[in-house]
Amino acid sequence: MRLLFLLCLVYLGIDFYAVGHPACLIAEARKILGVKESPGLNNRGPEVDRIVLAAGGIPGQPWCGWTQRFLHLRCRCRAGGGMAASWFIKPRLVANFAPGDVFSVWNRYMARIGHVGLVEQVLPSGHFIVTIEGNTNATGSREGSGVCRLTRPRKQMYNFARWWK
Repeated sequence: MRLLFLLCLVYLGIDFYAVGHPACLIAEARKILGVKESPGLNNRGPEVDRIVLAAGGIPGQPWCGWTQRFLHLRCRCRAGGGMAASWFIKPRLVANFAPGDVFSVWNRYMARIGHVGLVEQVLPSGHFIVTIEGNTNATGSREGSGVCRLTRPRKQMYNFARWWK
């Protein structure tokens, strides 16, 4: 039975050794690096739509939160919803963030959490964090066009949540 389970995970493209673990989240996020919206279409494109639909969303919605939900569901972790703020409920908030955690960026114009992404690596100083984020770009916009790896200063991040435990 265990062998059948492992074969199913391999067939689905999930690293079976890391299911439900932050290593799975990071591995799955790396697989979608470079996914882009179709030119001229805001929040749409074949791969973007696939991610949003697989996570339970409606194509065309802002998709940073849907990207996190997609990754967490792929790794059989508990998951927030498609709206960025849904990831930051009290029981999930952590002060000592680590790879695999979800981070938020506060949007002062909207007066709420406006963007989320995955912590891939905390650099040794602790002042910079390597992230993988959907619906962003090289400048870290919340209205970007793809899945990107960014290095953000810690001070840009509002809070962190852990859903893999």
